[in-house]
Amino acid sequence: MESLGPYLLRRPLGLAGDITTKNGHPLDVFEAQDARTGIPVLVYRPVQAALPGVRVEGSLPWLEALTLEDGSGTAWVAELPLGAVPANRYLGSAPAQRLRDWVLALAETLERAKAAHLEHGAITPERIWVKGSKAWLEGLGLPTRPLRPDREGLLESIRALAGEDWGGLPWKGALEAWAEGKLTTAQLREQLEVAVQTVPPSRFGPKVREISGSLFTEPQAAFPTPPLEGVAAETESPAPPKEPEEGEGLEAAAPEVEQPSPPKSKASLKVEITEESPAPEPAPMRQPNPPKKVRIDDPLEPPFPVIDPGRSRRGVVPGWLRAVVVLLLLAGIGFLAYQYWPRSSSVTHQGFTVAFRVEPAGQSARVELLEAPEGSTMLVGTVIAEVPGPVFFDKAGVYRLRIRADGREPSELLLEVPAPNGVNIRLR
Repeated sequence: MESLGPYLLRRPLGLAGDITTKNGHPLDVFEAQDARTGIPVLVYRPVQAALPGVRVEGSLPWLEALTLEDGSGTAWVAELPLGAVPANRYLGSAPAQRLRDWVLALAETLERAKAAHLEHGAITPERIWVKGSKAWLEGLGLPTRPLRPDREGLLESIRALAGEDWGGLPWKGALEAWAEGKLTTAQLREQLEVAVQTVPPSRFGPKVREISGSLFTEPQAAFPTPPLEGVAAETESPAPPKEPEEGEGLEAAAPEVEQPSPPKSKASLKVEITEESPAPEPAPMRQPNPPKKVRIDDPLEPPFPVIDPGRSRRGVVPGWLRAVVVLLLLAGIGFLAYQYWPRSSSVTHQGFTVAFRVEPAGQSARVELLEAPEGSTMLVGTVIAEVPGPVFFDKAGVYRLRIRADGREPSELLLEVPAPNGVNIRLR
């Protein structure tokens, strides 16, 4: 990893040749990190000019200019907000609400730059950095060759970010008029605030139709069915409950109510029951008949006492035996789970251990991981260890850490692993 003073150059941004000085020399742009504070920065080299004396809100602020050892000029360093990304990641897919917020922020930035007599000259989606609804202009104040007016560059960048949804944006005409100079920035803000912010139908229209269709068609199919079942249940007789379920509507159930056949069938059933019920009744009412009909040959109960062993003693497993079986079953399940449960292998988690020491002795601190190298599985933003003691790192590379101690302000450091000499933490 190349370094330039206290800055570690991570990777070039791929803008070589796109940014040229007024003399025609290309500028190299690197995404870097300050090894002292851990903040991300952008480094431009070589630049043969002094830093601008004014700072424009809404643009990446300049930190310092470093003299290059080869004598080709200086390297300008600009601070990069944490979490900001180039806007070209949203080419053709940027949400309409976010586009509106970015246009407002960048238009006001260009207005302030014009008041400071600064011109960008090469606004593209790659040179706009965004984070949520915020947007920053990168490279404002560089002594570069202007390619096109700033308002025109902003218009083309927003059009590229909107993609197919550009034609459906309600404030498209206001932005185009502003780019042509027909509207001021204040008038553009009024137009953007008045315009109704709706998502263009080209991207989300079919999904909305499907959702709205499901919301309205399902109740329409569900509401009629309960009244049909309720009416059928009230009009039908309780004897044939299955007939209305097989029918398709109220017309099939209505004639069944008018027919007198169901009550006749019920009356015939009642007659049969009454003919069968009085037959056994006269027998107990006549006193001489019961002893004649009840014979000794068919006694209901035997004349001798019967000892019933009880159903609970036949075919029932004792409670203690059931408990033993359950315990054996649970023990077998636990043994199988212990044998076949996947375990993490110590071979696959090889890493590096770095010794952390705290001075003065007897003090302690916490180590929080802010950034890890590529391929690391350690959780960023969590406390990974309490020191003094060894701290485990799973991958080799540069880690950004924050040291916290009770009663003291936290501090950050960049640690390159492996570190055989360890780390000394001095608490002041």
